[in-house]
Amino acid sequence: MRLLLALFIFIFSIDGSWAYYLVKEEDRRFGLTYKRLNTPYKGYPSDELILPYVKYKKSFWDIEDSVVRAIFFNYESFQTGFQLSFEPVGYAGATEGVTTELPSTNYSLPFGIYHLQKFTYVDCLINVLVSFWGGDQGLIRRLAFQKDFQMFNDIFLRPYFQIELLSKSYVNYYFGIPEATASLDSYQAGSATNYIIGTNLGYEVIKKVFFNSSINYTKFHSSITQSPIVTRSQVIEWSASLSLEI
Repeated sequence: MRLLLALFIFIFSIDGSWAYYLVKEEDRRFGLTYKRLNTPYKGYPSDELILPYVKYKKSFWDIEDSVVRAIFFNYESFQTGFQLSFEPVGYAGATEGVTTELPSTNYSLPFGIYHLQKFTYVDCLINVLVSFWGGDQGLIRRLAFQKDFQMFNDIFLRPYFQIELLSKSYVNYYFGIPEATASLDSYQAGSATNYIIGTNLGYEVIKKVFFNSSINYTKFHSSITQSPIVTRSQVIEWSASLSLEI
């Protein structure tokens, strides 16, 4: 992990010096988020979650919804830091279907480093994370191309395209079958490369009241879709949040 961090800093600091970074603006919002989760699992097509929404920026902390970042390097056009997030993946919420024959999975809690590189026409976000929740579930690497737009002064839009590389252990944890069951054959998956396209939207409804939403489409790799517990090769998920600035 330290070697990867050092490599990122070296590559993007060739033309200048790096410096300790403090987020200057301060922002505090609290509210609720509704998430509609469409899953690829047989007998467990969807789930719904209502979670607290938090947006907090002060000093080097940058927290929004389910993502917590500690920013510690900046050089004009890039940021680097640690990231911790909550991702409701897996079939922990399933009450029927073939996944109930298997030990329940935990949600993902990826932790690692991120690097945001800003270019003229597009921003590049790199994540190298280890997923854990009650044990090491595997490695997640993500490369996203995104761009922020401010429309009509009060509408924020961020479309993005993301390539997601999942380690063999991660894919097996969520989609593998370690031992055959009454209706399922054992299945050992390989690593996977998923493709995700989506957008984030933010809007100030009235003074100090904000609405945020996101929608994304995911295309799964064949090592996931060939699993006996998977019935979909693609899913669409969305969420909506309402928050109050304090």
